Amino acid sequence: MKKIGIITSISKGNYGNKLQNYALLKTLKDLGYEVETVNRKKEDKVKLIFYKLKTLIRTY
Repeated sequence: MKKIGIITSISKGNYGNKLQNYALLKTLKDLGYEVETVNRKKEDKVKLIFYKLKTLIRTY
């Protein structure tokens, strides 16, 4: 069985995001995939931005 990770930021008050994540998760499971949701916190987004900037600077 193939595995798929859904990377998202799930906040407490954002029910639209939760519904969208659930719909995608259910659809992928119905297609036969093993699915896991990875919750990215806001701090992780900042780290990701700095990582991308650092990588961009190194390539030039």
